[in-house]
Amino acid sequence: MLTMDEELIQVFVEVDDQLKAMGHKSHHHAKFCDSEVITIASIKEIWRLKTDRSAFRLIREQFGSFFPSAVWLQSLVKAF
Repeated sequence: MLTMDEELIQVFVEVDDQLKAMGHKSHHHAKFCDSEVITIASIKEIWRLKTDRSAFRLIREQFGSFFPSAVWLQSLVKAF
C-alpha cells in the first residue's frame, strides 16, 4: 500500500507523462501546470474528499512543497 506522498507523486507522474505523450503543453503564462490541476482533481476523487475546498486545503497544508507554485492554492481555497 502506498503512502499518501507516494500516491500523490504516482498520480502526478502518470498525468504528466500522459499529457506529454499527447503533445500537450501548459500555457506559457500559467502560474501552475495543467498536470498539477488534474492531479489535484484526481486525488480529490481517489481519496474521496467531499469538496474542492477540502482538497485544496489538504494539498496546500500537507503537500504544498510538492507544488513549486503552491501560492495559487491559497487563492483557490478562498474562491471555493
